[in-house]
Amino acid sequence: MSFLAQVNIAKMVVEIDSPIMEDYVTILDHINTLTEASSGFSKKIIDHSRRG
Repeated sequence: MSFLAQVNIAKMVVEIDSPIMEDYVTILDHINTLTEASSGFSKKIIDHSRRG
């Protein structure tokens, strides 16, 4: 069995609670729910090391 992996990496240039991130934060849980429910979803890597 073969898998094709896609990794998306981004670096925020503002804090997560910045007003410019409000729309992103608001919809993020919904996007993650859709992603995890998709038939091709395999794994999500979560980095908790930067949480304060």
